[in-house]
Amino acid sequence: MAAAAPIRVLLVDDDERDYLVTRGHLTEIAEQSHSTGSGQAYVIDWARGGDEGLQRIAENRHDVILLDQQLGPMSGLDVLRQSLAHGSRAAFIFLTTQADRAFDELVLRTGAADQLVKSQINAPLLDRAIRYARERRRVDDAHRESEERFRLMANAVPALVYV
Repeated sequence: MAAAAPIRVLLVDDDERDYLVTRGHLTEIAEQSHSTGSGQAYVIDWARGGDEGLQRIAENRHDVILLDQQLGPMSGLDVLRQSLAHGSRAAFIFLTTQADRAFDELVLRTGAADQLVKSQINAPLLDRAIRYARERRRVDDAHRESEERFRLMANAVPALVYV
């Protein structure tokens, strides 16, 4: 059985310690999946702030974006909104320093697949969040494609169709 293509992750965070911790979690996930035979590998890139993050996200090379809430002069929410407005198809997971239900709901409504509290993240939780975020993105993309096909079909029919 062929090994799965590596999952490309971009961490947008201005704290190098958070990058090192996240890289460690992804390494642990890869080692565990290798020992169980699934062989999932990760490639992690790091953007050190909002502007750099926007540039890297615009390259459309990443499957998942881990996005810190606080990025100096730019917030993670700003980066999320701008990235989605420019058509990013990556799955976004928001990283915060504390749980806040209202902010959590705002982030999800804005387009993130999940929100994690940094101090609570461990390898299994990050693995689950990445898998769920990628599946949510896949389902959203399939739904969008289906709607587009239906719209094209409906526009091609010369008479009004009632469903």
